[in-house]
Amino acid sequence: MKLSTVIKFGLIFFLGGIVGFLTVEWTYFEFDNKIVLVDLINLVVTGGLGYYIATVLQNKIGSSRVEKDLLIEEVKKVKTALEKVQAYVDNGSIPFNEVLALLKSTSSNISSIILLIKLCKIQNDCGFPIIQRQTSQVKRMITNSPSINGFFVLSQSSKTSTLYLLKELNNQLFKAIVSVNRHDHN
Repeated sequence: MKLSTVIKFGLIFFLGGIVGFLTVEWTYFEFDNKIVLVDLINLVVTGGLGYYIATVLQNKIGSSRVEKDLLIEEVKKVKTALEKVQAYVDNGSIPFNEVLALLKSTSSNISSIILLIKLCKIQNDCGFPIIQRQTSQVKRMITNSPSINGFFVLSQSSKTSTLYLLKELNNQLFKAIVSVNRHDHN
């Protein structure tokens, strides 16, 4: 335990003792000057539980939350990139270089998320292998289309299929965020 923590607890205990002494000596309230064994045990147990909650449990919960927030931030990056791709597909104007860069960074981010899940020891994959496969399908659907003047040109059926798959991907990303939040660490 850190010296500063010991000093803080000691100071609080000392101030509590002074307040207790002053209230016993103050004649407005009538207190019994005897300490009952049950009260002393109650004080020690309550103090021990408070210390345990404040140090051990809070640190464990805090580190778990940090890892989950990191994963959620990475999922948000994937979601933002896929929303840009969806906007391009929806408009029918799909710039070749920008969409390829977005899809490449998205695939890289998803791979990073899968590695982070393993590092954070989250108990399941939170649906990211499915998201990875669906992202690859979107990439194939777009990149297998012909390109003219630096833009991909999708047929109406390809556009509809791609938009449907992007919508499904968006739903999967929401499910993944919820899954990350709900799962405990090992």
